[in-house]
Amino acid sequence: MNNLKEGCPHCERLLKSRSGELSNQVWETPQVVVIAGDHQYFAGYCVVISKTHVREMHHMDQALAAKIFCDVMTVGRTIEVAFKSHKMNYVSLGNVDEHLHWHVMPRYTDDPDHKDHPWKNTGLFSQKPTTNGHVDNLRKVFSKV
Repeated sequence: MNNLKEGCPHCERLLKSRSGELSNQVWETPQVVVIAGDHQYFAGYCVVISKTHVREMHHMDQALAAKIFCDVMTVGRTIEVAFKSHKMNYVSLGNVDEHLHWHVMPRYTDDPDHKDHPWKNTGLFSQKPTTNGHVDNLRKVFSKV
């Protein structure tokens, strides 16, 4: 893990991952750590976190960026197959936490407003908090990758 930054929430997650204390971690590659999202309003929702603290993907070495992109696509494919989603939203903003990461949000045709952006119903996310059972299920899903 490169360039970890004190005070960065994602860097703190990476340190917990390194010590085996990241309770919602579901998968890992040499480049990224994947965690279950903090809700499962969209069943299978995960966050992919770069192991390198960098604000923008274009600030990375091109070979590393390509590997990370492949990891993000693997996460999307894996969720799509396991959860039978209709569409996958990949969101990388970094305006709040300036550490490269993606929200990988599967969308389903029976989602309210499934053709709109995923944060439209943010107020409803707390109705489906991520449980240990969700994390265990996601680990099983990713154990087949």
